[in-house]
Amino acid sequence: MASDIHTLSDSLLWKRFLEGDSSAYSQIYNQTVQELFRYGLLYTSDRELVKDCIHDVFVKIYTNRAKLTPTDNIIAYLMVALKNTCLLYTSDAADEL
Repeated sequence: MASDIHTLSDSLLWKRFLEGDSSAYSQIYNQTVQELFRYGLLYTSDRELVKDCIHDVFVKIYTNRAKLTPTDNIIAYLMVALKNTCLLYTSDAADEL
């Protein structure tokens, strides 16, 4: 069933991810990572920090997938998570100064 993973709607792809389908998780990453990277650059010009934030978002959603709610718009869901993560990282960095 993984062969049709590219044609699933966001809600079905997310549902499969929530059920533990690793191919759905990979597909979500592959189809969103570039857009998330560009979006993260709106919050910091530090490209490595954006990469770290994206990594943290994906680790967090994977770890907490049993607690996550359904969504019809994966990219919007991940953008909110990325924005919050970037803001947390940048505010933590400012606190250290």
